Amino acid sequence: MVNLEILPSLKQGIWGRLAVVNLTLGGAGAGFYLISVLLAILDQKRFDHAQFVSFQLLAPAIVCCGFLALSLEAGRPVRAPYLLRNLSGSWMSIESLAGGIFIVTALLHWFLPYVVIKAVAVPAALIFMVSQGFMVYRSPAVAAWNIWLIPVMFTTSGFMTGCGLIFLNTQIFARAADLPVMISLICILLNLAVWLVYLYGYRNADFRKATQAMRQFGSLAVTVGAGHLLPLVLLLFITIYMEFENGSQLPRILGLVSGLAVILGGVSQKTGIILKSGYFRSIVLNPVKEKGQVTFSS
Repeated sequence: MVNLEILPSLKQGIWGRLAVVNLTLGGAGAGFYLISVLLAILDQKRFDHAQFVSFQLLAPAIVCCGFLALSLEAGRPVRAPYLLRNLSGSWMSIESLAGGIFIVTALLHWFLPYVVIKAVAVPAALIFMVSQGFMVYRSPAVAAWNIWLIPVMFTTSGFMTGCGLIFLNTQIFARAADLPVMISLICILLNLAVWLVYLYGYRNADFRKATQAMRQFGSLAVTVGAGHLLPLVLLLFITIYMEFENGSQLPRILGLVSGLAVILGGVSQKTGIILKSGYFRSIVLNPVKEKGQVTFSS
């Protein structure tokens, strides 16, 4: 007997463009802060000297802009405090609390540079970034979202786009670029591997249908080509070039292009997941002839 589709796969309408803005800016801001803290620990003097704007100011400002976009999409910004009422059962509540703690402590640490404040800001940034992925992952009945790789993808994307902000906010000197370039290469490669496994590692019919647009050539050219492969090549070139040249402006230019490219890749990933692949599972009637019964599957 033929399976009957009772309810076709419908596109979700709750999360829109402003949700993409929140998820992109939130992950990028948190990743930027965490990578900056690591660079500051490993090479404090050079990193402080190379920054245009302190990451302790810029990172929470970026996260604030993401929250503002989300509140505008929700339509009732004054009711945002109600999000904190369900910390035990809602990743959105956890995201809101962790993001708020991060914003306050990161800004406070810029005025009061005590280690204990940074010790709160760092885990808050990490929890905030991870919770954004789980917030999408736990959305019910969305085939392309209920995949365990989604939180991993959001986390690696946050670190990758954070590296992009590092290059946009940091003067690249020959003597000081090796460390951020190496960290960026690792973050880009990790996110690329997770993204390819996500796109091609699942055979579920609803998932394949929902993510079909992201496997088309145009989407892959932007996300994988421009957002991953291009910055990988440019950063490798920076590493090789600086072995022979010192004091040139070329690493700075290539660093800016690489930073913009990885941010483009992160935006393309979030746009694809939220806007292109956000379809609910279809509901299908499966007749069972032998037993005279019918079953439902979704």
